[in-house]
Amino acid sequence: PLISLSLILLFASVWVPALSFLIWFAFVPFFIATKCFSVSKSGLAGLILGIFFFSGFLYWIAYYEFRILLIVLAITAPFLALFGMLIAWIRKNVGSFTIQILAPPMAWATVSFLYSLTPLNITGDQLSIFQAPYFPGIVRIAGVSGITFLILLSNSLMSLWIATKRKQLIGWIIA
Repeated sequence: PLISLSLILLFASVWVPALSFLIWFAFVPFFIATKCFSVSKSGLAGLILGIFFFSGFLYWIAYYEFRILLIVLAITAPFLALFGMLIAWIRKNVGSFTIQILAPPMAWATVSFLYSLTPLNITGDQLSIFQAPYFPGIVRIAGVSGITFLILLSNSLMSLWIATKRKQLIGWIIA
């Protein structure tokens, strides 16, 4: 359910221009899942999220050649798998609350860097492509990577706040 909710929020933020702000919340369910899952299960959740998200985001490639879409998915979907695994590993092995908060932006930057070393030279900055026009000052100073960092940081803060307030939230929902 959490991965499905992230997927719905990601799709809405990309497909509906008026809802592009949802990217600031879209990863919260995924981050909550990675906090609860093992490293390998977080990787699997990321892979599933990646396959479905990139299939929906890049569906138009299939109109030209379906095999190319499959190749693109084989390259892009593992990005979110590695991202999920790295978040889970950092959060399970580092006790610092500050590092827990910074884990998603750090993991994204690490996976983006690793992908940039491949012949494909793919980076993960596409996440902020629809938000960059709203923050020209930040783009001028930090580039779209700065927007991506802020998006992931806001998602991380919200997911950790929900995780720490979970019992209280469950009580409010039930009442």
